[in-house]
Amino acid sequence: MTATELIRGFVEVAVAAQQQRTLAEFFDTVRKHLREMGLTSTVVEVEGARFRFAPFAPALTQVGAEVRERLAGWQPLSRLPLDVTHAEGMLVEDLPAFLARMAGVPDDAYRGRVPPRAIVATIPDVDRTYVLSCSGENLDGAVAGAFGLLARQLAAAVQTTRQLEELTTRAEEMALLNEIARQLAGSLEVGRLLELGGESLKRILGGELWFVMLPEPDGLHFAGLRPEDADLASVVMPFDQPTTAVRAFKAREPVQVIAPLAPDAAPLSLRMVERFGHKTTLAVPLLARDEVLGVAVVLARQERTFTRAEIDRARAVAGQLGLALLSARLYDDLRRSYAELAQAQKELIDRERLAALGELSASIAHEVRNPLGVIFNSVGSLKRILKPEGDAALLLDIIGEEADRLNGMVGALLDYSRPVQPALQPLPLRPLLDEALGAARQQVGAAAEQVKVQLRVAPEVATVRADGRLLRQALINLFLNAYQAMPRGGVLEVRAALAEGSVEIAIRDSGPGIPADARAKVFQAFFTTKATGTGLGLAVVRRIVEGHGGSIGLAQDVKNGAEFSLRLPIAD
Repeated sequence: MTATELIRGFVEVAVAAQQQRTLAEFFDTVRKHLREMGLTSTVVEVEGARFRFAPFAPALTQVGAEVRERLAGWQPLSRLPLDVTHAEGMLVEDLPAFLARMAGVPDDAYRGRVPPRAIVATIPDVDRTYVLSCSGENLDGAVAGAFGLLARQLAAAVQTTRQLEELTTRAEEMALLNEIARQLAGSLEVGRLLELGGESLKRILGGELWFVMLPEPDGLHFAGLRPEDADLASVVMPFDQPTTAVRAFKAREPVQVIAPLAPDAAPLSLRMVERFGHKTTLAVPLLARDEVLGVAVVLARQERTFTRAEIDRARAVAGQLGLALLSARLYDDLRRSYAELAQAQKELIDRERLAALGELSASIAHEVRNPLGVIFNSVGSLKRILKPEGDAALLLDIIGEEADRLNGMVGALLDYSRPVQPALQPLPLRPLLDEALGAARQQVGAAAEQVKVQLRVAPEVATVRADGRLLRQALINLFLNAYQAMPRGGVLEVRAALAEGSVEIAIRDSGPGIPADARAKVFQAFFTTKATGTGLGLAVVRRIVEGHGGSIGLAQDVKNGAEFSLRLPIAD
């Protein structure tokens, strides 16, 4: 293009730029139109006494890419050979030498690889100045002057575009903050809150990584983490290490750190940089009602400075997260209080019921066992005196068996009503299981011979902390139920192993199983599915196990038969 055509083209550039809504679109449009005019453009940002090549305006030539690589990041303004910060249409007569001195290479390094001349003009903005330069053919003083007039028009357009972008961004931010606040207010589960807060901060700040830390007496622990960083959950950041998170927690203010860290930085900070490879850290305290509830940390892999506006947005989200955490904590306290109250009421009712049942049982035992003693003596005497045979002998045997059953029912009632006060001591587990199995087989009789027993005890649970007499009684009850569920034979499997810090004893039979509608009731007193059962066997077992500080449950995923699982404390 001729000089006259270039001057006319600058007018079209100004008109096209004024129609853009964001600064990125603004400069992209300017550079696109200048390129169509045969001019290669570069945009430099100037802040105070430093400058850098604008990240949103990539190099258009090989030389431009080489110079950018040599001058990566922010550079002191003294690296520029000329004062371009107040250029209003400056003509650079020797562009190759200008670039060589700026890059710190010999003057002829770029000669023949770039046009001989360039024009430069400044576009001032509120917090920085943009330096727009173009290289090409037919550049002279008149073109440089027209380029300066273009820069003035672009400066006015930049102000308008920036204000429009700020208004649009502010509206989007308000909508985003409202959405974040709505999501946080809708959750009372701490883990979910921390995940929402961390992801929200990463989103509004443009970071790549995040985590949330909550205070403990000796430091901050990693409470909110991405799934791939779950191994950090056990790590505590001591308060005596001046990490970014600890500094933000103590100062109650956001703290940002830009790499590289000093060699004497906090050891944990160095470990985090080695692990994540980030170059920028922003830690924001979670404040609610003048209390610091934790710290949210956002990491960026690129070297950058979070602006005041970004930090203010991070404060807003952190404040919402802090209030949500406070609400969740209060909700947890309230729920725990209700659970404790419900448990106390249940225990009170159980104690009153057991007290009443104890009095009733003692009365029944007294009133029933005396006649039973007479019946037992009478049956024995009749057998000795009459030496009955046939039907008479059969009838006397039936009387004796039913009296035995009635006596067992009275005994079970007394066992259930009697307070469980185990004398705990370390006991060898396998002999106890063998003894209980033998006692159960003896009570079942010949039918037990048809059941195959498989007993496995892991070496790490050789001993258990228990009352031998009471635990033996509980195991006998469970083994009797298993044998009775397999009258035609089957397999009784008994396993003992370590599970979540407790001794787990699993007892499984291959019988018909327990109906689905009865599973929730099997541990209730007086509930039974047997024609001759008392409904107290499993209720007694549960009281014994819970008296040991353990628990018992019925497995839900067993296809054939039934499986009961006891968990008891490990012997010290």
